[in-house]
Amino acid sequence: MVESFRKTQKNIAEKPLWAYREIKHSLKFLSFFAHYVSPLYQFDQINFLKEYFPIILSTQGLVYSADFEIEAFQKLQRSTISPWIKRKKILLDLLTQLHLNSIKITKEANNLSVYWKLENRMMKKGAVITSCMLKNAIQLRASDIMILHHLCQKLSGIQYDAAAGQCIQSIEIIRDIEADLRQYEADVASDDFNIYRMFLKAYGNNARQILQQELDTRRSLYLTMTGNLPFGCREKFNELTKRYYNERPKIDVPETI
Repeated sequence: MVESFRKTQKNIAEKPLWAYREIKHSLKFLSFFAHYVSPLYQFDQINFLKEYFPIILSTQGLVYSADFEIEAFQKLQRSTISPWIKRKKILLDLLTQLHLNSIKITKEANNLSVYWKLENRMMKKGAVITSCMLKNAIQLRASDIMILHHLCQKLSGIQYDAAAGQCIQSIEIIRDIEADLRQYEADVASDDFNIYRMFLKAYGNNARQILQQELDTRRSLYLTMTGNLPFGCREKFNELTKRYYNERPKIDVPETI
């Protein structure tokens, strides 16, 4: 039994993890991610592809694979996070085998479990959505990208303190909200989760104004937080922010469909 377990552990990196669909979907984001976070981790394109990309793609591919399945269950009004529970174990075992796992990564992987439970509740027909649920969803939703940041820190050997870590989480939360604003029309058509759609369920005609206030507050706080960092670190975040908005210009909450 023990020998069988060790053999399974040894061969995790040799097992197929996901399909072309997950690769294609992951690359839509990861090409952008590598562009805007490079000031933090000091990698160039070649270095990223050689040293970072295999595990970054594997991680995001597993997340998206679970996401596809969870969304399919939601459309049937069935609530489950079993697709992520299965893939979370694969991911953490793989990271452990590669000596890349950490307490922070495991915490973010567990946060994704909490997030998907919450998303399932919010996607139920007739669900009563509260401001607390929305705040928690916004806070937890970037957990998968925070895993990528923790992996980049381990691979680069560049560690950031709590203040910089909060800045990283802040920009990723903003990115998630802005991504949903760009995706809003498509998500309405496909009946998929979208934070703007959830605000509309909670606040009705006031949703647009309330979400815009939420986004503006978070943008202002991010600029304040990064402005308080030591000079060298602040310059890295300034470059990150510039790269981010050059590629994805600022967007505000659109009119309701």
